[in-house]
Amino acid sequence: MISPDSRGGRLNFDKIFRSLEEDGGILRTPGDKSVCYPEIGNDWCFQLEEKSYWFSHRNSCIAETVKRFLKPGGSLFDVGGGNGFVTKRLQDEGFNTVLVEPGPCGARNARKRGVKNIVNGPISDMLPGSGLVESVGMFDVIEHIEDDIAFLVNAAAVLNEKGLIFLTVPAGRLLWSGEDVFAGHFRRYSVKELKKKLEAAGFETVYITPIFGILILPVYVFRTIPYWFGFRKRGSPINKYISEHRPPNRFGSSVIKCFFNAEIKRIKKGRKNLFGTSILAVGRKKM
Repeated sequence: MISPDSRGGRLNFDKIFRSLEEDGGILRTPGDKSVCYPEIGNDWCFQLEEKSYWFSHRNSCIAETVKRFLKPGGSLFDVGGGNGFVTKRLQDEGFNTVLVEPGPCGARNARKRGVKNIVNGPISDMLPGSGLVESVGMFDVIEHIEDDIAFLVNAAAVLNEKGLIFLTVPAGRLLWSGEDVFAGHFRRYSVKELKKKLEAAGFETVYITPIFGILILPVYVFRTIPYWFGFRKRGSPINKYISEHRPPNRFGSSVIKCFFNAEIKRIKKGRKNLFGTSILAVGRKKM
């Protein structure tokens, strides 16, 4: 099973994955597809990703970072990429992207979205040592993994020499709330902790920065403090989730956009933000 590479080369999936079967345009592997993530999480996200200021800004931060470190037309395997929102953005930017998503719901949604290359399976079904994997992305993934270092070691094993890993994770232990519990998070990270874990897994950190700095106070006030005092939100969880991903009003949208644009400018220049509710990082496999 071969996918065309936008640079004129080929990605031979049979040399990258084990025991693939095609099903309606989706390649499936036999591996364990269970994840620590709400069963309906991908469907919820699919309803709001296109209109969410949070998902939109994260996509822009990721895209600008990938463009800095990966050559035009390069390949990236988006591991645990859910509905393919990031995969599609990078595909539209001209990269040869492959969604590697263990959840069948996410894989189906990505197909609807127009993602070209979809593998419904876990990273453990990627064969180590093929030398064909140029980079992997794990965007808000490893916080769902109990042994995150072992998961990162698996990523290092499938990458070629000097292969790249692109990551986003939730930041700040003090921001822990009921949303983290519901989402199936095992932890939130500090910059120092994430760098240490990348190092332990066989990567050198080549770029790392917090993002979503403007959201620290709202998250702390409206999520963390109520969680500490045992308050629980009433009403439909999906309605609450959707409302949080919409800017409050025109003025709020303008303020958020201003802060987000400043973050993007710093990322384009390779500079770092001082703080944020998430962390964006790039690691390079050690020789």
